[in-house]
Amino acid sequence: MFRRAQSGFTMVELLIAMAFFSFLLMTVTVGFVQINRSFTKGVIVKTIQENGRVLIEDISRGIRSSNRSAISYSNDFPFRLNINGVCYIWNQNTSTTGYVRSDERFSNGEPFELARIIGNCSMTPNVINQDEAENLIDKKAVVQHLSVEPLGGGAWSILVVLSTGNSEDLQSYGEDARCREQVGNQYCDVVRYETVVSVRNKL
Repeated sequence: MFRRAQSGFTMVELLIAMAFFSFLLMTVTVGFVQINRSFTKGVIVKTIQENGRVLIEDISRGIRSSNRSAISYSNDFPFRLNINGVCYIWNQNTSTTGYVRSDERFSNGEPFELARIIGNCSMTPNVINQDEAENLIDKKAVVQHLSVEPLGGGAWSILVVLSTGNSEDLQSYGEDARCREQVGNQYCDVVRYETVVSVRNKL
């Protein structure tokens, strides 16, 4: 009687197949990671862009409906902007030699980036009740610079610079903030909004 020859894979064939599937799996994994990073960065960038746009529109609307004497602004810690009884309080860099963020918090200890309060706009650090404040900036964003400067004739210049949250990804801070050009810096972004508005009542 003849025995039927048993067919199967040789060791070399198995090694080649395993190497091929490993390469295929690695390619799919790398592609998935890159897509996920691009999506995450897109969400973060969209968030800080929307935050900047909402903030500058809100401040512009307040200035237009106000008058010159109802606007006060502090460009050093504590950072304050008072427009006709509406107070904007924010944290930003306080150093010209490095990143030293001011650290004002709500009365419950919760940190915030920029809060808007109706009234209670002391120009000194004070306890901020979170029940009376609205946080206008998402936790993914950081205020690098916010300034409101008079130009004369009832006109005001507004500049808002926001960045993503990790200060180590930034090469410079404040008004001239920009991201480092390096590998692994996929989540860094800086947005800048600037406009000029005029008060309706110039008295």
